[in-house]
Amino acid sequence: MVATILHSGNRALNITLIYFTTAALWIYGSDFLLEILISDMAMLTVSQTYKGLFFVSVTSLLLYVLIKSATSQMEERNRKIDALLKSEKVKSHKIGESMKRLQLVLVNAPSPICFLEGDDHTYTFVNEAYKQMIGDRDLVGKPVSEAVPEIQSQGFIEILDKVYQTGEMYLGKEVPMVIKKEGERTVLYRDFIYMPLRDDEDRIYGIFVQANDITRLIRANRELEDLLADKEILLQEVHHRVKNNLAVVIGLIELQADHFKESEIIKHLRHTQSRIHTIADIHELLYTKGGLKNIPLEELIHILAETIFRIIDGDNVPACRIEVEPHSLNINQAIPLGLIFNELFSFLAGKLENNDRTVVIRSDYSEKPMVEIQIEISDLNCTRFENQFLDTDTFEGVLTSIFLQQLKAESRIQEAGSGLEFCIRFESIVRRGSAGNISVRSE
Repeated sequence: MVATILHSGNRALNITLIYFTTAALWIYGSDFLLEILISDMAMLTVSQTYKGLFFVSVTSLLLYVLIKSATSQMEERNRKIDALLKSEKVKSHKIGESMKRLQLVLVNAPSPICFLEGDDHTYTFVNEAYKQMIGDRDLVGKPVSEAVPEIQSQGFIEILDKVYQTGEMYLGKEVPMVIKKEGERTVLYRDFIYMPLRDDEDRIYGIFVQANDITRLIRANRELEDLLADKEILLQEVHHRVKNNLAVVIGLIELQADHFKESEIIKHLRHTQSRIHTIADIHELLYTKGGLKNIPLEELIHILAETIFRIIDGDNVPACRIEVEPHSLNINQAIPLGLIFNELFSFLAGKLENNDRTVVIRSDYSEKPMVEIQIEISDLNCTRFENQFLDTDTFEGVLTSIFLQQLKAESRIQEAGSGLEFCIRFESIVRRGSAGNISVRSE
């Protein structure tokens, strides 16, 4: 618009210069020409009169043209200015509406928000959540150190100064803040952000503050930690009591066995003792591994083999090689599977004649979530194994059948070289309910 005005001014100046040049030539040149062409003085006077009238007419016409042109240009400029003013007014109205909506959002935002300006960090805006967090006090128009004096010694003013001076944003996590609310000192825990505010010239003029009051969450977490600590103590106490009680039962059976001379009675007591040992070993793994689903299968089989063969203490203990891949069981599957292995190991160590029999235990997880345990026993045929171990007319056979049912497992026996392979196949899932709910009644 300024360029247009300058352009119009230059044009008027040029026309004016042309006019004065032409006028000067007309005034001085016309008199000279008239004196040469007209010798009669009367005619010369009339001619000069008409010359003056002609000059006035041309001047008037030229002035009219200049005024008309200037008026048109001024009207055009006025129309452009009016359109520009209307556009700016619309934009200003939209910006104002946007600012009102933004302020409404900030005022009703659930998280505490405020704006600080100046190097003394004066409050210029605080929303309702911020007022509730700080307490009922006048904030707007006051510096932070004056409005909330109790935080001066807590390091927040220094953080605000650093943000204002360096322009670096600051994030605080679970930061405690002591304030006075209703005359009492209260500890608040906050996650907050201090973000520098910049003007159009990239100069810092204030700080945007947004906080999240996590006091309830921190207190709830601490209460939960206390409850977990109490639970851990309780579990330790329960574990020690169960462990001691099982040890007492095992010891009583040991004392009872020492008072019998009949080998058959002693053998049955040893088998009962091994079953209790199996439950105790599973309970120990359950406690040490820290979870109902973290009982390692390989470690369980190793412990059971070592414990049961030591209890039976016979000359017929077979060589056992365990090639089980890492896999974790939950407690409701570890107990029946462990008791199946207890009956198997007791059978191998106590019911077979002395020989060089070997046992190889492998696992197969290729069809997850199915688990297959493969037990190879050398120098033992399928018929004898079925008649002496799986026979439901025997107590051991009844127990094994019950534990297989509880495990919801399939079992099969097949020949393998000079011996047999006994397979147990079940689905590895978490079964809800009491881990110790083991019934000895066959259905």
